[in-house]
Amino acid sequence: MTLAATAAPAQNDTIAFDIAAQPLARALSSFGTVARLQLFVDSGLIAGRHSTAIKGRYPSEEALRRLLAGTGLLPHPVGDKGFTLTPLLSAAGVTPATAVQSHASTRHAAYSAAVLAGVRRALCRHERTTPGTFRSLVQLWLDESGKVTTSALLTSTGEDARDAALTSILDGLALPPPPPGLPQPITLLLAPSPTMVPTVCGARR
Repeated sequence: MTLAATAAPAQNDTIAFDIAAQPLARALSSFGTVARLQLFVDSGLIAGRHSTAIKGRYPSEEALRRLLAGTGLLPHPVGDKGFTLTPLLSAAGVTPATAVQSHASTRHAAYSAAVLAGVRRALCRHERTTPGTFRSLVQLWLDESGKVTTSALLTSTGEDARDAALTSILDGLALPPPPPGLPQPITLLLAPSPTMVPTVCGARR
């Protein structure tokens, strides 16, 4: 699910917020309208969660952090486009940013681990795409067999050559078959964590 808006102010500008505590989906919709920012969020991630009330003038990211207090979620900037949300606990280098990490679904949580392991293995085979050495938000569409039919980089890694390598690795990647009803696309946050690289890729180096 993407909550979209346009003509956003700079994310470090202060904005007046007055959003009551309420179901998180409604609070995020109100936040996106006030801040005029996009929120890349899956409904499965925020279902059953409630926001904290915020009132006052804040930069958009600080306001979103306050709104998310107690939800177990953290905001991550998506370049200058807006934010995605991830759980407080994340795996080294690769974090599921949407439906596959829904804690309400054991089936989806198990599939999340399988997706993360498969993506890590693929990225670890190439020096340029070692997990933990760059940041990018990517989306994957899978067919019934688990093959990635389409991938999209929502944000650049900062290097054109690495962007191309990442897309080449992800397109056609064979992952386990997705469980029935899994929302797509799957969104992954590839996050910088250099100190974790040896753990992520084992003895490859």
